[in-house]
Amino acid sequence: MLTPPDTTSPDQSLQRSWDVVIIGAGPAGAVSAYQLARLGKKVLLVDKASFPRDKVCGSCLSARTLGYLTEAGLGHVVSELGAQPIGNLHLRTAGGASTIAFPIGFAVSRQSLDQAIVEKAQSVGALFLPSTTALVGALAGSTRTVILETAGVYTAVQSACVLVCDGVNGRALNELSSEEKDRFKPTVSANSRIGSGAVVSLPDNEAGLYYRPGTIYMALDKNGYVGIVCMENNKIDLAGAFEPAYTRMHGSTRAAAAKILRDAGLPFLHVFETAEWLGTAPYTRHRETLAAERLFIVGDAASYGEPFTGEGIGWAVKSALLAVPLVERALAGWDNSLVGEWQRIHKTMVANRQRLSLTLGGWLRHEFSITTLVRLLRIAPILAGPFVNAINRCSPDFADKQGKRKQTFKLSMASKVGQPK
Repeated sequence: MLTPPDTTSPDQSLQRSWDVVIIGAGPAGAVSAYQLARLGKKVLLVDKASFPRDKVCGSCLSARTLGYLTEAGLGHVVSELGAQPIGNLHLRTAGGASTIAFPIGFAVSRQSLDQAIVEKAQSVGALFLPSTTALVGALAGSTRTVILETAGVYTAVQSACVLVCDGVNGRALNELSSEEKDRFKPTVSANSRIGSGAVVSLPDNEAGLYYRPGTIYMALDKNGYVGIVCMENNKIDLAGAFEPAYTRMHGSTRAAAAKILRDAGLPFLHVFETAEWLGTAPYTRHRETLAAERLFIVGDAASYGEPFTGEGIGWAVKSALLAVPLVERALAGWDNSLVGEWQRIHKTMVANRQRLSLTLGGWLRHEFSITTLVRLLRIAPILAGPFVNAINRCSPDFADKQGKRKQTFKLSMASKVGQPK
C-alpha cells in the first residue's frame, strides 16, 4: 500500500474520505465529475496540469458528440463558449483536393471546453485540484487509497470508488502492486502513430486570410495527416498524426507537419513555427482489463484508436455517461460483477465504435487509397454520405432537433454531384 514520503507533511485541510476520486479532468473525467456531483456524491477531481491548458486534439465536436454532451446536461456549454460552426471538410493531397459538405459540428479549443466542464462540475459540488498528481493505491477495507501530491505536499485520501481518466499518457496506476499493475498494462498497437499539435491565435486583421472558419482543412499523406480548424476568438488548432519514422526523418513533428501541409498545397503559417508544440505517446492502444474492485478505467485511458474521424472527444464523453450508472451501483454496495459488466459495456459501446476510425486510418496509409479517395469525392461528393452519417449519428432526441439541418446537408451534397472543382 502506498504511503506519503516521510519527508513531507500531508495537507491537513483536505477532506480524507470521498465517494469518488476522479483522476484526470479531460472530457471523460470532468463529465463524470459533473454527473456524479449533481447526483449528490462527494467528488474529488484532480489533474496534474494547471488549468486552463491546451491539449493535442482536433478540437472538433460532431453531431454525435454534441448529442452526448446534451445527454450529460452540458450541451449549452458549446454555444456559451462561442464555438465555431463547421459545415465543410476540405481534403487535400499532393495530387488534388476535394470539399464535401458536413452536417452540424463545432470547433472549440480544449483549453476552453475542458475548463468550462470542470467549472460546471465545481458548480454542483465537486472539488477540483489542478497541478496535482494522483497514484492509485491498494484496497483498504471498503475503500481505495489514493496518494495526492501538490507542490511537494503529499496527502493520502480514501475513496469508495476511483475513476482513472488520465488519458493515453496517464501514470495513475504505476504504483499498484505488481500483480494488479500487470493486469492493467496497456497494449500499444505495433503500427501506432504519434500525435502532435499546436494552438495559435491570429490578430484580427489576419484571421480568415489563410484558413476560414467553418471548414476543417485536412492534408493527407501516407506518412500521416494534419488537420487545421478555426476556433473561438481567432484561435487556430493544428493537430496531426505521424509515423514515428517519418517524424525522426524530418527531425520533429513540427517539421513533419510542415512537410505534409506544403506538399498538399496548404500554408504552414509563421505562427505555427513559433508556437508551443505538444505531443503524445503512441496512442492506438487498449487495455484488456478495465476495472478492479472499486476501480474503473474510463475514457482514453481505457482504449484509444487513431482519431482520424475526429471522434476522440465523443468517445470520452460517451465512456463517462456509461460509467456513471455503474459507479452509482458501486457506491450503493460493491459487487464484483461490476468488473465484468464494465468490460462488456465499454467493448460494445465504445471500443467497437473506434473501429471505423482505425479502419479508415489504416486504409489511408497507402498513397493509392488517399489519391483514390480524394478523386472520388471530387467527382461525386455524395459518396461521403454514409461515412459522414456514421460519425455523426446521435441520440434520437438530439437528432430530431437537427432534422432540418440534416435535410439541408443532403440537398447540398446532391447539388454538388458532377460540379467541377
